[in-house]
Amino acid sequence: MGLRLRQAVCENWIKTQTPIHTVIGRLKTANFDPEFYRRHEPAIQRQFAEILAVKR
Repeated sequence: MGLRLRQAVCENWIKTQTPIHTVIGRLKTANFDPEFYRRHEPAIQRQFAEILAVKR
């Protein structure tokens, strides 16, 4: 996918059955990429919002 996520954060989301809307909104929390890497969260969040808008 071009990004790395913190395992502990993702495991917690899975264990607590965190809703996908919450996960998408908190992707920055799980980001593990170094400081100067390109940030992918805004594009993922935008794409997710577009998909939801089409389905409604």
